[in-house]
Amino acid sequence: MEHFEAIIIGFGKGGKTLAAALADRGKKVAVIEQSKMMYGGTCINIGCIPTKALVHHSKLSQLKRLSSFEDQATEYRSAIDKKTKLIAALRQKNFENLDKKETVTLYTGKASFASQHEISVRTEIGNVMLHGEQIYINTGATIIMPDIDGIQESKHVYTSTSLMQETALPKRLVIIGAGYIGLEFASMYAGFGSEVIVLDTHRDLLEREDRDIAQAVRSSLENKGITFHNNATIESVRDAEHGAIVTYEEADQKRKETADVILVAAGRKPNIDDLKLSNAGIAITDRGAIQVNEHLQTTVPHIFAMGDVVGGLQFTYISLDDQRIIMDHLYGNKRRTTQDRHPFLIPSSSTRRCLV
Repeated sequence: MEHFEAIIIGFGKGGKTLAAALADRGKKVAVIEQSKMMYGGTCINIGCIPTKALVHHSKLSQLKRLSSFEDQATEYRSAIDKKTKLIAALRQKNFENLDKKETVTLYTGKASFASQHEISVRTEIGNVMLHGEQIYINTGATIIMPDIDGIQESKHVYTSTSLMQETALPKRLVIIGAGYIGLEFASMYAGFGSEVIVLDTHRDLLEREDRDIAQAVRSSLENKGITFHNNATIESVRDAEHGAIVTYEEADQKRKETADVILVAAGRKPNIDDLKLSNAGIAITDRGAIQVNEHLQTTVPHIFAMGDVVGGLQFTYISLDDQRIIMDHLYGNKRRTTQDRHPFLIPSSSTRRCLV
C-alpha cells in the first residue's frame, strides 16, 4: 500500500488547484479521477467551456442568417467539432500541468473509502489501495434523471453531457426543466435553428429571482422563438417512428409534444453514490451532500470536501474558492470560511449577472 500525505478524489477545479498548491510545498499527493475524459473537471469537459463555446458559435450562426435547416445543421456540426477539439486540448493541458509535478501521482479509476485513511481505487488493470494522511473529496455533482414513465427506455432522451456530443442538430427540441442549464441550452439551440419547447413543473420561470429579471430573461428567450409551458406535470415519454412524444398535463388539460430530441435538465445532485462514505464515518446532509463545517472539514477532521459535492450553488469559482479556504486552514490564519462570499450567476446567452 502506497502512502501519501494528501489524497484528492476528483480532478475538478478545486482538486487540481489544491493538488498543485500542495505539490509546490513538497507534499506527496495522489489525485484520483474516474475517467480520463474528465481530467480538468466538469467546467472544462462538460460544463462552462463547451457550453460557452457553443453559445458563441450559435451567435455566429445567427449572424450568418442561414436560409435552410440543412445549412444550419452543417454549421452546428462544425461548432460541435470545434468544441470537441477545444476541450480535448484543455483536458490534455490540465493533465500535463499535474503530471509534470514530481510529487503528484495520477490514478484513473473509481475511488471509494475503505477506512478513514484508506482509499480503494478500481482501475482498468485491478484494484489499488492507497493510504492518506489527509483526504480531500472533489467529486462534483451528477445529473438528476426524474422519475418519468418511459424516460429511461427512450432512445431520444439526452442529458446536457450527451447532447453536446451529438453532431446532428435537432429540428424540434423539448427541454424538461427551466433551470439555468435548461435555459442556456434553450437559447443556444434556438440560435442554431432548432424549434425549442421548454416544459417546467414550476409555476413561474426562475422562481428564486427578482420578478423583473425573470421576466426580462423570459421575454428575451421568447423573442428567439422559444415556447414555455410552466406548471406542467410531465407524465410520460414514448418513442415514436420519427422521434418521441412527451405527454404532460397543463392547466388541467392533457397535452403532447413531439420532438426529435428530449433534453432532461432537471438539475444535478452531489456525486457521492459510489464513495462508500460510511466506511470512513463521513456524514451526509438530508439533501444528500457531504456535511462540512465552515472550513470544509467533514465529520472526520482530516477529511475535507469541496465544490458541488457539498451542496449549494454549483459554480466552478466556488470550488476554486473552497481550495483557498482549505489552504488558509492548512497554512494560513484560518480566517477564511464559506461565510465570506455571496456568489450568484444566471448563465444564459441572453442575460447573465454575477454578485460577489
